[in-house]
Amino acid sequence: MAEDVIIVGGGLAGIASSLALADEMTDSGQKRFNVTLVEASGKLGGRVTSITDPKTGYTLDNCQHSCFRVYHRFLQLVSRANAVDSIKLQEKTRIMFIEPKTGRRSTITDGKLSPPNHLLGSILKFPFLSLRDKVPMRKVVKSMRKMSTEERMELDNISFEQWLKNNGQTDDSIRIFWEFFVKAALNTTIAEASANQAIMLFKYGLFNDVDSFDVGAFRNDLSSSIHPYFESALREAGVEIKFNTICKSIIWNDNSCKGIHTSKEELKYDKVIVALPQHNAKKVLSASSGTFRGKTDDVTEKLDGVEYRSLIGLHGIFEDNFLKEEFSFAAMIDEPVIQLIFNKNDELDDEYKLPDKKLWLSVPVSAADEFLEWDDAQFRNEFERVIELIWPGSSRKLERFVVIKVPNATFAPLVNSKKLRPQIDEIGGGLFLAGDYTDCDWPSTMEGAVRSGLLAAAAVSGNKNWNADEEWVNWPQRPKRNNEAWEKW
Repeated sequence: MAEDVIIVGGGLAGIASSLALADEMTDSGQKRFNVTLVEASGKLGGRVTSITDPKTGYTLDNCQHSCFRVYHRFLQLVSRANAVDSIKLQEKTRIMFIEPKTGRRSTITDGKLSPPNHLLGSILKFPFLSLRDKVPMRKVVKSMRKMSTEERMELDNISFEQWLKNNGQTDDSIRIFWEFFVKAALNTTIAEASANQAIMLFKYGLFNDVDSFDVGAFRNDLSSSIHPYFESALREAGVEIKFNTICKSIIWNDNSCKGIHTSKEELKYDKVIVALPQHNAKKVLSASSGTFRGKTDDVTEKLDGVEYRSLIGLHGIFEDNFLKEEFSFAAMIDEPVIQLIFNKNDELDDEYKLPDKKLWLSVPVSAADEFLEWDDAQFRNEFERVIELIWPGSSRKLERFVVIKVPNATFAPLVNSKKLRPQIDEIGGGLFLAGDYTDCDWPSTMEGAVRSGLLAAAAVSGNKNWNADEEWVNWPQRPKRNNEAWEKW
């Protein structure tokens, strides 16, 4: 007889758990689990979402989101949900850097050498660093590649900046190269980021496989790229979805979790997965009632120490497309606010572009806590200043500028944060956790969320030995280069 499982939270972690468990079958072809997903809002996606600009009616992402080919489990989930046509992927790693004050540009791209040297040719030509900066970088890359997982995790008590300095990296290489990737991927400054988590980023993201850092873009707004595809896949798999349903607390009885109290009713289930951001998970866990609560108090005490970092999305809409050259996105050198510029016209399919041939440039401001008190005019001044340096005369064509602040955007992988990240099954009693803040060994990314969801599904189904670096069985394989099913970018 199938077990009843309820999953709280319709973000990527909850979606991954739900679909993975709904796909589980017995040897006789019967479903192993009856799955119910409850979501507080009216759509799936969680923090990967879009808003409607009240002035123009345009749908704008809360912040620029990209994926990478190294997001193996996320791309498997996209394939499983038949959402392949929502994303396009680079067929060659290309990361442009621009120094606005001089106009100099350079692109880091992969060449013919095998990893970790596949980026070496373009890095040697990188004009923003001297040979004195570059020579020690190669030694550090080799050190990362040789490092075991255990050795890496022992570095959780030191900042990545300090580790780099201890390993001979120059101030310029730290500021211009290493910090760019840390801030963009970990949403923290290099001075506060755990060396353990940052080394994981570079080891597996940038220097592992030749295609790892191929960038993926969503071909529509985030909500339209996530919600309809995943809702359809979940319903077809037999998952019952309860939208606009807020989980208030966990029901405990007889040494086990028995279900949840919602804003509408009491729901009894054999097992429960709480797939919420850490502050919401803590609220639900703390409100739990019953004679037995497993290790709930231990987990909520850990979550007290897990910090968030903010993201801010800037959207500039211009009256016409002034770009005369091919431009997808670029990192800005020595610009603390305008860190990256994305050309949404290049990302979006024609039917989803803004009307009247308008140009839409998007800027994600990472590790943005220090800018939360800025008003829109301050952001606009910075945006116009940088845009004008790169494309003289363009700023006067800016007709709409929107600032979207997301204070609790991602958990912060700070020094000594690993010990605060709870295990999926740490509480016990049939209650499981999912979410990028759990101990899934990934930062707060779409990939981290999906991995945590699949780890929770593996724990529920009894497959505790599943390694998240392995493909999820019976789901499509992640797309490698030259996969014709995926649109090229």
